[in-house]
Amino acid sequence: MAGPAPSIESSLDQRKPRSILIGRETLLGECGRLLQEQQHEIVAVVAPEGPAAVWARRSGVPLFARARDLVAAGLGPVDYLFSVTNLTVLPAEVL
Repeated sequence: MAGPAPSIESSLDQRKPRSILIGRETLLGECGRLLQEQQHEIVAVVAPEGPAAVWARRSGVPLFARARDLVAAGLGPVDYLFSVTNLTVLPAEVL
């Protein structure tokens, strides 16, 4: 006899949380590193040229110049969106 189906919560517990980081300064890279140490999968970074973009490239994380580009990127569902040293308002379709 089969047991109960796994709950959504237990499914989330068995996989890495998927996160997107948006920002522009070195703090984004530090946050990204800490999240990776906690087993987060960073699926994308949105940043202009500068320290955050450099961190994304060095870490092998897909980099986008504009938050709107995430919509068409086909990244799949994410669990967290972190806005770190980000001074722009995110478009509703991104959220």
